[in-house]
Amino acid sequence: MGKSTYNNPSSYRPISLTSILGKVMERVVTSRLEGYIETNSILDPEQEGFRHYRSTENALLSLTQNIFNAFNNNEFILAVFIDLEKAYDSVWREGLLTKLYDNGVKGNIWNWINNFLKERQARNGPIKKMNLQLEGKLLKYNCNPKILGVTLDEKLSFLKHIENVEQKAHKAISLLRMIKGVAKVSTKILLQIYQSIVLSTLEYASSVWQTCETNITDKLNKIQRKGLAICLNVTPTSSVETLEVVSGILPIHLRREEKLQLVHLQKLIRMISPFQ
Repeated sequence: MGKSTYNNPSSYRPISLTSILGKVMERVVTSRLEGYIETNSILDPEQEGFRHYRSTENALLSLTQNIFNAFNNNEFILAVFIDLEKAYDSVWREGLLTKLYDNGVKGNIWNWINNFLKERQARNGPIKKMNLQLEGKLLKYNCNPKILGVTLDEKLSFLKHIENVEQKAHKAISLLRMIKGVAKVSTKILLQIYQSIVLSTLEYASSVWQTCETNITDKLNKIQRKGLAICLNVTPTSSVETLEVVSGILPIHLRREEKLQLVHLQKLIRMISPFQ
């Protein structure tokens, strides 16, 4: 689920083997750098990746809100999505060190980072020919782009995304049923597995597609009923409300609302509104 082939070594990230002392030192330096960078507002305010109390969901909220604003103002809006393959492995080290120095990271900590990055190697194949151009040729159009795990569509109805969610959830349900069939697993453990592999799929970035149609929630409720029925060893015809009460699992729509409020609260704490 995610790799086109698991037999190709390039499908995996390289493993960096460092000593225990080195790992501890990495955490110390990382903590100091993060504190310095956040205190001095060095990063772009809209950067969500690799930062505490930020998530892909925040980025998706900002993106979809801009789209909704354009809809409301009868404006034309276009998005270009760029995925840099092996971006982490291809970082220009000299450029990274220059950026750190220019932003005030100097002295012993800069020297330590410089030495830490020396004599390291990571290789991949040559870059493929790129046809992407802004002038002279049209960009490849995708009416259902997938960004940060969420599939968008022209009307932002999220229908295609829900289709993908259903497919993933049904595969996870099959896995849950298989686990129950081959191992003597308690109801408590089955519910934990359900929350890990099924419920997490149903509610990923749910605050982004909170505005979707009511019948979509009905589809997700059917999946929840099927999954909880397996965990509780009852017939799948039992009402989803009863299964939710017995299992202690909140209804889908309440979990989505709870998550949406939590996202807003995190934004308020950081004094950054996702609807700016």
